[in-house]
Amino acid sequence: MTDCWLSESSEAKRMRGWVVVAVTWPLLSAPLWSPAVRASDQAVGVLALTKRLKDDDGGFRSLAAYALGQLGPAAQDAVPDLIEALQDSSYKVRSSAAYALGRIGPAAQSAVPALISRIGDEQQEVRSSAAAALGEMGPAAQDAVPRLLAAALHDGDSRARLSMALAVNRIGPVDEAVTYFIKALQDEHLRTPAVVALGQCGPGAKDAVPYLIKFLQDQDFRVRSSAVSALGRIGLHAERAVPELIKLLRDRDVGKQAAFALSKIGVSAVPALVESLHDDDRNVVRHSMYALGELGPHAKESVPTLVKSLYDEDPQMRSAAAQAVGRMGSIAQEAVPSLNERLQDKDARVRLSTVIALGNIGPAAHRAVPALIETALQDANFQVRGRGASALVQIGRPAVPAVGRELEPTDPHVRRWATRVLGQMGPVALEAVPALIESLEDVDKRVCSSAAYALGRIGPAAGQAVPRLIEAAQDNDKALRASAVYALGQIQRDDEDPGKGS
Repeated sequence: MTDCWLSESSEAKRMRGWVVVAVTWPLLSAPLWSPAVRASDQAVGVLALTKRLKDDDGGFRSLAAYALGQLGPAAQDAVPDLIEALQDSSYKVRSSAAYALGRIGPAAQSAVPALISRIGDEQQEVRSSAAAALGEMGPAAQDAVPRLLAAALHDGDSRARLSMALAVNRIGPVDEAVTYFIKALQDEHLRTPAVVALGQCGPGAKDAVPYLIKFLQDQDFRVRSSAVSALGRIGLHAERAVPELIKLLRDRDVGKQAAFALSKIGVSAVPALVESLHDDDRNVVRHSMYALGELGPHAKESVPTLVKSLYDEDPQMRSAAAQAVGRMGSIAQEAVPSLNERLQDKDARVRLSTVIALGNIGPAAHRAVPALIETALQDANFQVRGRGASALVQIGRPAVPAVGRELEPTDPHVRRWATRVLGQMGPVALEAVPALIESLEDVDKRVCSSAAYALGRIGPAAGQAVPRLIEAAQDNDKALRASAVYALGQIQRDDEDPGKGS
């Protein structure tokens, strides 16, 4: 009898869960409907979900609150009930209610006092959700700022402190918060959370830069780390911190973090980073390469020095140089000849970084096509082969003639790679259609199948392949038949809008 009761209870719970899902799913799909239908059904759905906030099961109350949040401002009629749910005995319900009020946004500003009270909730998840909700209210939650500022420094959980600082930044004014956090830097017990909070204020914390620079030499690596992160978030306005951040590239604890911060500060950091490429400390050089790579095209002046590093005796340095050059894109095309040489590097990591770099340089790396075909596509490392093929795809049209010629050699391995590359190129590979048609008769069925797929990817422009594809669709090989049918569907598809003219 007990088992039966438990079974019925479980079934009832499942049914209530499906009720919530059934109500919510159509509402989330409502943009597909007419505005009138959408508004009507949303009103009914909001009412149904609001009733679920009173469910006996806390899990369903939480789910209902979350679902109301997913509806956003359309659920504003549920605000009074969501405010009441902030007092629920289940912390998950309180957290979901706060989330929902935040998603409803300024239309739920009547909830500000209740949300402020949740900043002191015993559960971190609730405190964080309440702070996030207040942040979503914007200036309407101005009354919450004093409590949020205090909590951003004194809350016992770092995640909650972060949420408080983010909320203050969203509510504004940021200047007031920055002043408050700068004062808190004087208290060594509050220093770390204050530095983190300043970072969350972003560029608005530019007045804190001199103070943050001082903490870059703090004995506690956590303080140094937080200061570095904050300066990176402040970005362009932290230019004066560049010399000190360059010094930190030697720091084993925060060296890479300093490099990332320098990349966020921008172009003004490039000269110092280029100079650091000549440092005797390998960590400094590697971190500088990382930062220059993150700066991308803005670090163009570093390319000649990075090219020299492609010949470094240390494979880690060669790999790092290739990665940095690659992230700069087409402006690094002068590095292509040297990258070509690295395709034959003894270290697989270097070869992998090289093919990725050539792909990122794109069409400007067209001079690398022969080397990619002859070397990368036949590399012993499968990752190098795969990324080598991807590089040819990224180079695009300039690579098509050379890749097309690879359909002729006797090595079926090379032919398979060539058909796959052309397939990934899609319509760009149009001039290879005749060669692909010939490949439908290849002795290797895998080549045939890949060729058919490639023709399908090229699309309607490959119409001349239809007769041969019809034959291939009747082949004994299952994979070839499937690829041929796919290709015929893509080539003969009707691109005209079916609703046009109706």
